[in-house]
Amino acid sequence: MIKNNFTAGKALFYVGSTSGLPFIRSGVEEAFAEPFDWSMTFIPYSDAPVQNVYGASVSIPRPRPKPS
Repeated sequence: MIKNNFTAGKALFYVGSTSGLPFIRSGVEEAFAEPFDWSMTFIPYSDAPVQNVYGASVSIPRPRPKPS
C-alpha cells in the first residue's frame, strides 16, 4: 500500500501513472472507515500531451507573508 498525503486525506491531488491506481484505491479504503470519493483525470494540454509530469514538477508553494 502507498501511504501518502493523498490517501491520508491531507492533499488535494496526487500525480502518478495509472499503474499506481490499485495502490491509491487500497490506501484510501484502508485509511478510512468510510472512504472519501475520488476520481482521476488527465493533465490538461492543448494539442497533444508533451510533458511527463511527476513529483516535484507539480507543486503548490506555501505562501509567505509580505515583507513589512
